[in-house]
Amino acid sequence: TDTIEHATNNATHLTVWIYNYGETDIEALVYATKNNNTYSPDTQDPIQISTQTIVNSTITIPLSSGDRVGIKVYTVRQNNVFYSYIAK
Repeated sequence: TDTIEHATNNATHLTVWIYNYGETDIEALVYATKNNNTYSPDTQDPIQISTQTIVNSTITIPLSSGDRVGIKVYTVRQNNVFYSYIAK
């Protein structure tokens, strides 16, 4: 399984760090939702996360300080991780 360890942003990008603490490698898709709009990384390919490894994914999304963003990481093994983020 995986977990969102950290998120950070600038005015145009949200970066999400995902850690795989499971015993097997995983593939994951990352999405961000703001004001009922869904954003994803520029590539639609799942990210590969080896066991006991942290990776990051960057999403192009317009952000202002105080914007509320929902982050979802979905693995092809059908695990979902949700994270609420407030832009800085």
